[in-house]
Amino acid sequence: MFNKNILFLDPGGSELKGILINEHNCKIIIKESVENSGIFNGYINNAEIFANSFQLLLNKIKEKTKKPVHKIYLIIGGICIEHKFLNFTYKNLNKTISHDILNLITEKIIENEKKQNNIVIKINDIEYNVDNVILENPAGLFAQNVTFKKIISYSNFNLINNLFKMIEKHNIEIEEVYPSIFCSAELMLTEDERILGAMVLDIGAHKIEWGYYFKNKLINCGSIPFSMDHITYKIAKILKTDIKQAFHIKHENIYATLEADNFCNWINYTSNNINEHIIESELIKLINPELENLVKQINIVSSQFSKHLNLIALSGQGALLKRIQKLLQKNLNINIKISQSADPKFDALNGAILFYINHDRQKKDNLFKRIINIVKNHL
Repeated sequence: MFNKNILFLDPGGSELKGILINEHNCKIIIKESVENSGIFNGYINNAEIFANSFQLLLNKIKEKTKKPVHKIYLIIGGICIEHKFLNFTYKNLNKTISHDILNLITEKIIENEKKQNNIVIKINDIEYNVDNVILENPAGLFAQNVTFKKIISYSNFNLINNLFKMIEKHNIEIEEVYPSIFCSAELMLTEDERILGAMVLDIGAHKIEWGYYFKNKLINCGSIPFSMDHITYKIAKILKTDIKQAFHIKHENIYATLEADNFCNWINYTSNNINEHIIESELIKLINPELENLVKQINIVSSQFSKHLNLIALSGQGALLKRIQKLLQKNLNINIKISQSADPKFDALNGAILFYINHDRQKKDNLFKRIINIVKNHL
């Protein structure tokens, strides 16, 4: 019987976030976060900050729950991950496609990425074309020619390796690594929505990740260079304050303002060194160009799938900017679904728990463990 506790850990954005669950019943024990993950631009910019933040997170969890952490499921997203297509063909194969052949292909993909100092996080099969017949699983079939279409999600090897080293110092095992876009889709999209055609947009601190699902499969994914941090920097510049103050202003005022049907006329913010009145026109001038630019970029991406696109779902803290919903509906003429989470910064983690329950809890083959072993054997 399971009796261990799993910490789902998200180091993305400006905070290190975690949700602890019981492995036996999958019930949430606690949600917790600490400021400053130490990760910047896809690298551990400050290892000491990450180590201290991780220690602080563990201490807060232990203090509040009196429970240990046995395993970690790591969520990687934003600027820490990339995705790309692989489309390759075996000609004149003239043999049965065995599981050994499929495993050999996986190992070749992993090896090729390792040469570029990348580590594969997930390999997502799109389709197999076996002698001009489209199939989901070709194992056991005799084939002359076969084309494989896959999406691989990968991260910088040094980032993952450093995360492993710092986490394993606490004698905690990293069991699995999830790309955040899969987690967001699990949380935001129903099976019917994924079958009919839908996009999920995870609006994070550093960039937006998007994934397009059709026939219940991830067909395409990528990112949009829109940064919630950019809005923070603008606030800091306008109010002549530091980034930390601007971050709190954004969370306490900007989100709440944009949720209303009409902008508040005045927002008061008082701190040790700020006593400002931010009028409506200033907020509009600040936010509007950013949102209009975002809508244009989303329109460019979504137009690729307009034939089978029935819904766009928004997750992450940026989903709180409900004016995005109105602009998207107006410009794209499509249904928009917004995260209903009490705290959207935990969206990816909530989705990761659902993904674990729905797909990984009973699985016997852990691809990520195989990937780690292959990479370590070649170091």
